[in-house]
Amino acid sequence: ALDVAEGLADLHSIDSVNGHSAMVHSDVIVNQYVMTKSGFKLNDFNRGHLMYWNTTSNTSTCPYKSNEPNPGVQRAPEEIIYSNEQTEMIDTFSLGHILFMILTSEESFDESKIDMEEVQEIVLKGGRPKYRKKFLESHHAVDRAIMKAIDMCFVQNWRKRHSSVEVRDYLAQQLEDISRTRLL
Repeated sequence: ALDVAEGLADLHSIDSVNGHSAMVHSDVIVNQYVMTKSGFKLNDFNRGHLMYWNTTSNTSTCPYKSNEPNPGVQRAPEEIIYSNEQTEMIDTFSLGHILFMILTSEESFDESKIDMEEVQEIVLKGGRPKYRKKFLESHHAVDRAIMKAIDMCFVQNWRKRHSSVEVRDYLAQQLEDISRTRLL
């Protein structure tokens, strides 16, 4: 989970200013990561967007609107409605789906059981993938940490959503805390 979050945070940290990314991947799904000897690496930037700096406010990048559909069930609400306010936060939302898959070993929304339009309607209404009972009742520190990271990604309003850097830092801190506790 940390490897995956690190890959996205690294991308979002390239030339970032005040925590605002200079690039959006725009297609963060599980098969965009490749396994290398040193861990998972983010791959395939054909849908990537370079962000423009907002010279009026001089405090952030400019949101954009994608001119092409980005189908799938792992999309952020603002992508589904083709909002004019797409930022790197669409990648962070999609990261939540990957973390869900890492935790549960299941698709966040199984497209063999529910079609893309239904999933998109669920997401637009604030719905999220459902955890099995064993995860909801789990007291295991790793399960709880990944579930919290997923919640950080799945914030409906992109302006309030945690950045990939914040998710990465949270997971890194949790891993350190869990490791230290196990050593005691």
